[in-house]
Amino acid sequence: MRPNRYIILVSILLGAFGAWFSADAVGQYLNTARSFASVDARYVEDSFVWLDPEHERATADFVITNESDNDARLSYFAIMLYFDGQFAGARYDQWEPIDIPAGDSVTVEINFLTSITQIRPEGSDAELSVRGQLRLDFEGIERDMTVPARGTIGRVPYQEQP
Repeated sequence: MRPNRYIILVSILLGAFGAWFSADAVGQYLNTARSFASVDARYVEDSFVWLDPEHERATADFVITNESDNDARLSYFAIMLYFDGQFAGARYDQWEPIDIPAGDSVTVEINFLTSITQIRPEGSDAELSVRGQLRLDFEGIERDMTVPARGTIGRVPYQEQP
């Protein structure tokens, strides 16, 4: 029995398209995985400052580094402040998205509000830490990514600002 030439030709074409689509999908997956693994969010050491002696408001800096090959947009940053491991407050301001070009870093100033009034007086004596997450959208990648943010600040007494 002789094979049908048209069936063989269609099978070869379908196989070539399937191989191309598979290679493209693997390439997109690797690009996405590299992008997601190439972002870092860190607390800038010694940047935490109490803005009032009642420990109600504070500010701190965070550096977000995008070492991926794709431009990113920091679309959301949720960060909470802890006193001795106990939730004390958070960043409650509305977030404005920030673009982070590929291979670049941005420093973001975060304003904290201590919302738990019972522990507010402990602000200068407590071991401060932060926990949260960032949401990033990458150029050319359909899914957004959530990155954890953690940092140990330490003890920061209130100091009168000049």
